Amino acid sequence: TKSGKPEGLLRYNTAYNTTKIFRHISDDSTSLQTDSVYTIYKDSKNRLLFGAENGLSVSNPSSEAFINYIIKDKKIRPDDNQVWLLAENESGNFWCGNQFNLFLFDAKTKTFSRYTPNEKDPEALQPGVYNDLLT
Repeated sequence: TKSGKPEGLLRYNTAYNTTKIFRHISDDSTSLQTDSVYTIYKDSKNRLLFGAENGLSVSNPSSEAFINYIIKDKKIRPDDNQVWLLAENESGNFWCGNQFNLFLFDAKTKTFSRYTPNEKDPEALQPGVYNDLLT
């Protein structure tokens, strides 16, 4: 937008030529987690996952409600929990993160685990800039 302020999600219906806007509503836990959405991913269960400001918002195609999963890591900068990258692994869990941080979202426990780079261990995650995820 011209103001630079996030405006949520737009869903365009090609059959009816209509648009619906999904926004964050502060007193509605089933609304979009935030109006800042960085990536969209369709998983093996035909759900849409939205990488957002502090984690994931998940939508079922038959519903207009979202389930929000928040990264609860308070020891880092707020931008570090943004999800720009998403990929589902063979176990149905999701690797996600941004250019400097990687998380694994466990679909059963609904929790995030942060993977921290360790340049001293050649077998560990190395520091750098992450542009994509492959599983």
